[in-house]
Amino acid sequence: MSWLHGATASSESNDAVLELLPEPVGRLEELVDVAWTVAGPSLLTPAAAAVAAVVGAPVEPAPATSNVELAAVAYAEQFTLDPSAVRGRLDEALRDHLGGTALADFVASLNVVDGYLRTCSLLELEPRLPDVAAPSASGRAPDRAVGEPPRGDGTALREYRNRLIDPRLIEARGAYARAVLGLAGVDEVTTEVVRLRNAQFQQCEY
Repeated sequence: MSWLHGATASSESNDAVLELLPEPVGRLEELVDVAWTVAGPSLLTPAAAAVAAVVGAPVEPAPATSNVELAAVAYAEQFTLDPSAVRGRLDEALRDHLGGTALADFVASLNVVDGYLRTCSLLELEPRLPDVAAPSASGRAPDRAVGEPPRGDGTALREYRNRLIDPRLIEARGAYARAVLGLAGVDEVTTEVVRLRNAQFQQCEY
């Protein structure tokens, strides 16, 4: 962590960086924990290892051992390289294993892990991933009742997509977003440029 101004031999650790912004860092770590709970360690552990290999974060390899885990890893690798390219074969393969709402939970959780590991790679941090045993994925869980998707685009469709995702993840993501929005270390113009570039990369409609 030689880039951190004022770091000494004893403070060159994760804490030297993380203590600079305790509130958003704490919320981010809580969000990662919730993502692990929602998506399940059997899927997110090998998927996170696949993301880490792409972005250069130091995470131990976690080979996939089942068809659904292999599908999750293939999805994660492509998601990290180009999120828009998961539509079609990769999306359908994972949906066949998981169903609609479990797929939404996995993708939302993967998005959390992707962002977290990119941050760790950029800041030269050791990722703090949940230390949870990863049993083999079980059978497909029943979909949660969320109703039929609305026609067209817009607010109604965004609200429907949010209903597909486990509320615990929505709540944790909102808490992290509020903590980040309260920061003032980066000017508004730079913040907006970064937001728009990220939205363009992910083909986000916001």
